[in-house]
Amino acid sequence: PAELTFAQPEKLNSYEVGVKSGLWDNRIQLNGAAFHYDYRDQQFLDTFALPNGGGTGFHTVNAPKSRVTGAELEFRAKVTADFEIRTNLGWL
Repeated sequence: PAELTFAQPEKLNSYEVGVKSGLWDNRIQLNGAAFHYDYRDQQFLDTFALPNGGGTGFHTVNAPKSRVTGAELEFRAKVTADFEIRTNLGWL
């Protein structure tokens, strides 16, 4: 019963733009994306001490407003039939 909570539903407006490219018969690929999330009432799992030393409890709480912004970049090069280079980069 100590862990029983009710949270408001979260609402999200998300925006994303990206590009995928293939060069030299798809031997080289460069993909990228940028995104932005606007949350209202984002839900989080919060911890707290249970009464009488009963351990740790969890309940769901809302953050009134939150934002997440980021970008991703992916590169792949097929150098030979047996050798491929891949790298990824992400930013939040």
